[in-house]
Amino acid sequence: MAISKRTTVLLVVLVVVWAVAIFVLMKMNSPKPAVTTVQPVQQSTDIGQSGMGAMNGTQSANISLSDLQNLLPEVSFTDLFRPYVVSIPYELLETDIIEDISSPQFKYVGYISFLERGKEEKKVFIQSGDQFVSASENDLIESRYKPVIITSTYLVILDTQDGRIKKISYVGS
Repeated sequence: MAISKRTTVLLVVLVVVWAVAIFVLMKMNSPKPAVTTVQPVQQSTDIGQSGMGAMNGTQSANISLSDLQNLLPEVSFTDLFRPYVVSIPYELLETDIIEDISSPQFKYVGYISFLERGKEEKKVFIQSGDQFVSASENDLIESRYKPVIITSTYLVILDTQDGRIKKISYVGS
């Protein structure tokens, strides 16, 4: 059973029309990334009339994934696939709001930066106990920590088990 020329032409026209329709729909509805900035939360302490003097108003707090989700703008169902970019200001990293999990058993040794296929890639080095662990910036460290910001003085990570943003200070600092 052979396919006639008319059927072949109709199938080709059908495929071309569908390809153009899908391309136009995807182009019209392509999402634009929304940028949200995490701002430090001001915590106030009430000093009573007890005459105890000035108290230090800085308290250690952790930023969890649910806290970050509360900072993101509300989206409707039609924006289900709209990507978000969460930027963490460097001023926030210098405070004690983000938990520093550096310890003698878990240290940030440094990173190396190199070009791969025209794109800058970074590889971080962590000392975990007696072992040195290396991971690229897109890998999980110890099947738990995802690098977010890599600098020479600290490594900011997302703890995938508890959803908190933490940092590991450089060994020398």
